[in-house]
Parts: sequence; structure tokens; C-alpha cells
Amino acid sequence: MPASTQRHRPTARALDDHAHFEIVVAGNPWLRALWAVGGLALALAIALTVYSEYAFSVAPGIYDPSTYVVPRIAQMLALPLSIAGVVALTAAASLRIVAWRPSGARDAEE
Repeated sequence: MPASTQRHRPTARALDDHAHFEIVVAGNPWLRALWAVGGLALALAIALTVYSEYAFSVAPGIYDPSTYVVPRIAQMLALPLSIAGVVALTAAASLRIVAWRPSGARDAEE
């Protein structure tokens, strides 16, 4: 083999060292926090949406705009909370998916 091609060919050791990058999520407290924050944000968003819909549907006998302030604030907070919850849960699930490897692959490496 010519020397020019031999120089550019990586050795087996170099391929083994840089074959893959492993993401370890087992026991990661930040991932658990991501699941918890995402779930709580989504649950709170659903609760605020239900509350605001109920508060708007039960109209008082005399029109008083101040009775709609709290339901409107709840309605305005529900959308960003639902977006944050879905993004956090999607990120946590994506990290778990990326980090997953079959047990046979782990046994073969060890």
C-alpha cells in the first residue's frame, strides 16, 4: 500500500475511541426534574384552562367586568404553561430515546 494512503487511514484504536458518543441518562437528576417540571406545567395549564372556561360560562346577573379579570389572567397563563410543559416533556422523551441502546450492544462492548 502506498505511503500516502496509509497516512490517512485511521487505526483500529482511533476508530474504537471515536466510534460513538454515549449519552448517559440513568440516574440523572436533571432529567427527572425535566419530567416533573414538564408534567406539572402541563397539568397546571389544563387546570387553568378548565377554570377559565368554567368562570367565563357562569356569568353573573349584572355585567361586571372585574369578575372576568382573574379568569382572563388564568386563560393567558395557560398557553405559555402548556407550551413549556410539552417542550419539557418532549425534550425529556427525546433524551431518553437518544440514550437508549439495546442491552446486547452494551454487553458486546464490555
